[in-house]
Amino acid sequence: MAGRPLIGASDGVDWEALTRLMRTPGWSRNASEGESAVLEFAVSLVGDCAVNLRQVLRTVDAAEFPLLLRALRGAAYGEGS
Repeated sequence: MAGRPLIGASDGVDWEALTRLMRTPGWSRNASEGESAVLEFAVSLVGDCAVNLRQVLRTVDAAEFPLLLRALRGAAYGEGS
């Protein structure tokens, strides 16, 4: 939908563009509920996107939960992009 990659190994993450994309209806139609929840959580930490943490925790599975921790750690300590 964005017309270009928003998450890249060398370019990092375009958080502003991801925030705008998430405001677009149907943005997550090709993603699982867990994938969408992880991305929404990460964007909420750095952008202008509120999430319901209870809903996020109910949506992600055991494999996706470490991604939430990684996003939280990155936002808190500036690790990664």
